[in-house]
Amino acid sequence: MGTFKISLRLYHRRNVFEQMGVDDLIHKKIMCLCLCLLIVTACSNVADKNSKVKYVEDPVVTFQGDVIPVIEEVMKVHFPNDSNGDVFFEQATSYFDNDNSKVVFLFYQENAIEMNAFRKELEEKLGDKVIFKKAKYSPKLLSDTANEVRADVESIVEKGRALTVSYNPVDEVIEVEALLTDEQIADLKKKFGEEILRITNQEPERGIAL
Repeated sequence: MGTFKISLRLYHRRNVFEQMGVDDLIHKKIMCLCLCLLIVTACSNVADKNSKVKYVEDPVVTFQGDVIPVIEEVMKVHFPNDSNGDVFFEQATSYFDNDNSKVVFLFYQENAIEMNAFRKELEEKLGDKVIFKKAKYSPKLLSDTANEVRADVESIVEKGRALTVSYNPVDEVIEVEALLTDEQIADLKKKFGEEILRITNQEPERGIAL
């Protein structure tokens, strides 16, 4: 709030209030009300001056803001015809390790010519902000398999029950959270492979609709 200048015309002469049909008690009440208004306004001005909140920079936002433009620039150089990232995803994927301020790339086809050039330039530009690891599985294969797992889980979970199925690139697994029977879990592991499934046998909490 800015500083307000309040001009109050207070009538102290009793005969003026009598002409207006206002008795002495109301006169006093009006005086008190006006005084309170002045006090509240003054306090508000003081509070406004002392309530300036200092902006605290989020290190995660800062880190990602620094590396994302660089990654996008290098991607355009080495994968110029891959606007959707499909070709890149066939060979690698990435995720942010925000706790350590690192961007991690998982390479499945580590020795591909364009990947070597991509890696070299990123290391030059990002230094220790970027890490490269060898992936155990093709990122695209796991992502596509996750869609198949979801379809299967949706077909066997009791109607009306919540479920989640997602590809976790950090641990290179497909995470399933749903209320399933032991037999259903065994069937899923047999069909898709126990090593790539992480099943939590419970119904996930439903999100709150806004």
